[in-house]
Amino acid sequence: LTGFLNYQEYHRRLAKLLKKEERFVLFIIDCVDLKSMNDKQGYQGGNRILIKLADYLRNAFADAYIMAHYGGDEFAVVVKVTDLKNPTFGYAKLLDNDLPNELKIEVTYGYAVYPDDGGTKDAIISAAEQKLFDMKREIWLKREEQMLRSEKLRLVGELAAGIAHE
Repeated sequence: LTGFLNYQEYHRRLAKLLKKEERFVLFIIDCVDLKSMNDKQGYQGGNRILIKLADYLRNAFADAYIMAHYGGDEFAVVVKVTDLKNPTFGYAKLLDNDLPNELKIEVTYGYAVYPDDGGTKDAIISAAEQKLFDMKREIWLKREEQMLRSEKLRLVGELAAGIAHE
C-alpha cells in the first residue's frame, strides 16, 4: 500500500543499523482518528490518507535510513542525528505543524535517540513507543478537559436561563 518496509523487515534493518553504532533517531508516527476517518470516507478514503502520509514522509525524511509501515495507522522512520544538542531538530516542527497543515490530518509521534535512550533494538523501540503513548495521553487529557469545560458552560447557561425565566 505505502511502498515502505513491512514490520519484520523494519526490525531486521533496525538491528543491522545498531551494529554500525551510529547515532540515530527513531520516530514512530501515528495518524490520529484514522478509524473515524475510515467511517466517514470509507476504507478507500483511509487508504488514500495513508498513501498521502507515506508520500509526505518519503519527501520530508528523504535521507532516512529506514522507513516502515509500522502497523495499521503507524509509521516508523529512522534518521541520522545531525545536531547532538537537539537530535529532533527540524523534525518536531515538521510533525507538529507542517504535516498537519499540509495534509489536514493530526499525527502523534514518539521518538528515541540511539544510544541515549537505549542500547538495544527493544529498548529504543520501547522508549519511542512510551513517548508516543505519553503524547496520546496528553491529547486525550486535553480533550477530556475541554469536554468538561464545555459541559460546565452548558450547565451555567441552563442555570442562567432558568434564573432569567423565574
